[in-house]
Amino acid sequence: MKDRAAWDRDILGPGFMSRTIDLHPDEEGPVATTVVVHVPEDDPAMGGPGRPLRQHPDFVFLAIHGWNDYFYQVELARAVSAAGGRFYAVDLRKYGRSLREGQTFGFIRDLASYDEEIHACTDLVYEEHRGRLPLVIYGHSTGGLVAALWADRHPGAAQGLVLNAPWLEYHGSTMARQIGAPVVDMLARLSPASVIPSGDGDFYQRAITAWRPPAAGDGDPDSADASAAATARATGAAANGPDPQARGEDSDDPFWTTGWNPDPAFRTGTGAPVRAGWLSAILAGHARVSGGLAIDCPVLVLTSARSITGETWTEGFRAADSVLDVAQIWKRVPDLGAHTTLVKLEDAVHDVTLSRRDVRERAFGEIARFVRAYVLGRNGPETARRFDGVGAPRRDGAREAIDGAWKRETARNGDGVSALRRVDRAADGEIGGGRSG
Repeated sequence: MKDRAAWDRDILGPGFMSRTIDLHPDEEGPVATTVVVHVPEDDPAMGGPGRPLRQHPDFVFLAIHGWNDYFYQVELARAVSAAGGRFYAVDLRKYGRSLREGQTFGFIRDLASYDEEIHACTDLVYEEHRGRLPLVIYGHSTGGLVAALWADRHPGAAQGLVLNAPWLEYHGSTMARQIGAPVVDMLARLSPASVIPSGDGDFYQRAITAWRPPAAGDGDPDSADASAAATARATGAAANGPDPQARGEDSDDPFWTTGWNPDPAFRTGTGAPVRAGWLSAILAGHARVSGGLAIDCPVLVLTSARSITGETWTEGFRAADSVLDVAQIWKRVPDLGAHTTLVKLEDAVHDVTLSRRDVRERAFGEIARFVRAYVLGRNGPETARRFDGVGAPRRDGAREAIDGAWKRETARNGDGVSALRRVDRAADGEIGGGRSG
């Protein structure tokens, strides 16, 4: 890293560092964003401190989380690092590490406002790597919508776009969005902070936290088992203890044992309030996608092979997307740009990188192959894409959004062949070594 002193140890522990960037204040007061970077040479899961690792990555990877979320997907970071990338993630304003006292959780009225933190991150990346590495933007769920719209508004800014279950269309159908949008827009104008009733099911939270139904006492609200189940639903902890070996599953796979342990202060188990102003911004984004985007870089879209709904918990929720309708996503993929790839992953949950081990390793392999073929290899094995960021002026400690277009050019890189070979090995199965709880 260029300037380690500017970074602090992150809540994820050794191998992860973070720093805060001040943004322009809004009506609720000061606003900030948080950038997290993976430092593989300090990560015990990748060999520990002092392990000799290549000092110069081949590409930069910036991850954007979804609604009611933040960055904690450590295996994704390790997979990207193993594939030759430098991994960064951003906690958007009013989410996760960036949430400040007195702020309305996740609230925003225009998705384009996120340009400020995305540009602050890309400006930082440019300074860290002198603008000589290709940039891959990654977005999950709502973050996928944000990333797609950003890439469309800023041609040439990224050399690859990876979307993990992106929220590209409203639940149900385009017609449902078209009928509901005027009502939501009117409410957003009159009372943007009004809460709109939404489902509060916790089945997805159960799936990513290795939840187990209590063995007994389910009908007795005062029983210890029922109490444990209630606590699990509220905090995301596994109830009654998982038994993966009895199920024939991996005994050391966090998906079946501990779960992924999202911080309940940053990700609420039963969802966060949906407000009119925020939903209006989302629906406007969906309308833009349905009208067709013109993203000029290659796009990879990863989803589960199926969706699932229901009022009662079944084990099927561990093997399908229980948040979005994947068929609606598939329908919108051709609207993103001229070069799109859709991969449907059997048994994946909503965030495919938090699925059972074999599924997430397939996802990591798809990402590595995509980068190898369409980012590092777009102009031949001995060249690498380069991006030039336009430095953003600073005012009172805040970074302004980068204005103007970004320029792309090709730069010869003598290490290109070996870089491609390293990523190729990673894609063939060497990227799954960083297993964690």
